[in-house]
Amino acid sequence: MIGQTISHYRVIERLGEGGMGVVYLAEDTLLGRRVAIKTLTNSAGPGNQHFRTRFLREARAVSALSHPHIATIHDYGETDEGQPYIVMEFVQGETLGELMLRETMTIPRAVEIIKEVAEALAEAHNHGIIHRDIKPSNVAINHRGEVKVLDFGLAKQIDLGPIDPSDPERQTLLNTETREGVILGTPMYLSPEQALGLEVDARSDLFSLGGVFYECLAGKQPFFGGSPVEICAKVIRDEPPPPSQLNADVPQELPSSRSSMRFRLAFANRATISLNCPMSEANCAC
Repeated sequence: MIGQTISHYRVIERLGEGGMGVVYLAEDTLLGRRVAIKTLTNSAGPGNQHFRTRFLREARAVSALSHPHIATIHDYGETDEGQPYIVMEFVQGETLGELMLRETMTIPRAVEIIKEVAEALAEAHNHGIIHRDIKPSNVAINHRGEVKVLDFGLAKQIDLGPIDPSDPERQTLLNTETREGVILGTPMYLSPEQALGLEVDARSDLFSLGGVFYECLAGKQPFFGGSPVEICAKVIRDEPPPPSQLNADVPQELPSSRSSMRFRLAFANRATISLNCPMSEANCAC
């Protein structure tokens, strides 16, 4: 792939690989800018058609989003060999995971980053899109300190009406919706609904975001274990210790229960996070 030209994008180097595809750095030869190209791995064969369809749905869904904290989709299509690809904004910087490895995060900086991720999720949720895989490696921070949410590869569009009967991918889309009713995401950041393989909505993203915030504050993940099954069991069953037990700078009144991790988002001109939300199961309005 390196050195090849896809449409008018010249592939320069490989950046990384995720669960669905490989990401390359490329140059847009028309506009003279650097972009990231995500290609779908193992897309050949009828057995992988559902992956191709999900990839296409990601491109269609996220390309409709325009927000300063969401990595922009510039283009998408298929190569001459039929391999689907997405062209997206190239974020120069580091991921939140890399930042946490490099330095101890202050509480104000953690709040600022999580707040900007919440604003990005609010925009996606307003369009009926849930991310399903919020984690530190999917949050990038560019060289200007701006947050960008990456990789809606597990995105699922909801409440947007029935599938268009004239869509040539209609039956495949219907089949894909059924097949994706399974556990998807990264175990340490799953919501209980995801861990149980249940239907999820926007609240699932907020739970995962709570897990990321917990890690920013406490320096460790709220749920961990020796296997994905063990981690999922803890997500469903256990309460993480208060982050103040792991970081003396964290106020003791900051809640840490699983219900508390669903942050209350208030939307006026911008999303805000209430860190002291009285989040009992009975009165939580999230």
